[in-house]
Amino acid sequence: AGGEFVPWSSVGVANGVASLDSTGKVPVAQIPSGSTGTLTAGTPCELNPYAVNALQATAHGLGAIPKVVDLYLECLTADGGYTAGDQVDLGAFNTLNGVTSNVHVVRDSTNLTIITSTVATAMLIPDKGTKVLFTITVANWKVVAVPYKLN
Repeated sequence: AGGEFVPWSSVGVANGVASLDSTGKVPVAQIPSGSTGTLTAGTPCELNPYAVNALQATAHGLGAIPKVVDLYLECLTADGGYTAGDQVDLGAFNTLNGVTSNVHVVRDSTNLTIITSTVATAMLIPDKGTKVLFTITVANWKVVAVPYKLN
């Protein structure tokens, strides 16, 4: 079965896909007027721990292509000022110096798949305290993609 790539330039814009706010909900400004319904979360896909040049697929259980995917890094062990359980939204850090990052999500009606490329050795994110970009320690992080469908 084929999948679809969603470029980050299509997130949160007209004719694209919705983003999620810090509470995991679609911002009201991104919901078309007259829309009703609720979002249902499917089974998350996790690349645990983070790895370069990897592919991890998970059956999401939604029975349709997810309309929204929340993609983030979750800290497993203290790193860069973050503590275990801290989450860093990848939507804001998917490009660095004009180069697309190495974490992508493919979604179809059955699976959610996280793919990391060989473009970089690891993800760069801002240090939680200093705000200076640092290279994560891959063993200290996992990538999580949570699929949602609109009911």
